Amino acid sequence: MTILLAVTGVDAVVLAADTRSHTVATRQIKSVPVDKIRIWRDRAAWATGGYSTANDEIEPKLPRVGDLKDLNDAIVKGSIEVNERYIAQALAERITPQNVFSLAAGFKSRRPTYFVNAPGLDQYLVKDEPGFVTGLGTNTEVAQAIATETAQALIQGNRLPADLWAFQTTLKKMASYPIEVGFPLDLIMIHRRNKRPLRRRIEGPNMFTLMDQWSIQVAP
Repeated sequence: MTILLAVTGVDAVVLAADTRSHTVATRQIKSVPVDKIRIWRDRAAWATGGYSTANDEIEPKLPRVGDLKDLNDAIVKGSIEVNERYIAQALAERITPQNVFSLAAGFKSRRPTYFVNAPGLDQYLVKDEPGFVTGLGTNTEVAQAIATETAQALIQGNRLPADLWAFQTTLKKMASYPIEVGFPLDLIMIHRRNKRPLRRRIEGPNMFTLMDQWSIQVAP
């Protein structure tokens, strides 16, 4: 399982994910951190949850050219293929099957954008206006409520400290799902002025330091 988080700003988009791996459907539990966020061509970032091997299986199928929508379409197609294989395995073992869910973030038509793919909720959304926040994961309704509540509490003026938002949201989610959600926490920020995404890893709940460059403008 996992928690995936995303927020859009006026000129940036931030994607965050925990690194805990606890995949019941394939009887696979890993004690080492799993890299759930990947960079695509230094232009976008994407992350999946649901199965600990999904990223490794999907990544070779991603396009070498194209835009953010092309990336997202390939992720969705790859996710369907992973689901079909694991659902059959889970049903054979009489285990409730999971679904691969994902976020893809970057710029589309010069607008900070992210794609939400949550097949379990029948949600396929595009967020390209400043100030949208999304939380996916173990019990997505809870994750979304925490992400929204935390963002509302942290916004000052028209700015949100995106790293603090992701950190606090993850802590609150861990309180309900300590086995399935946990540190280290990975964060990616794709900013209009940067040629490459900024990447940050928070190793544990006592190792957070606020960084000014992660404060993003969420309203014009």
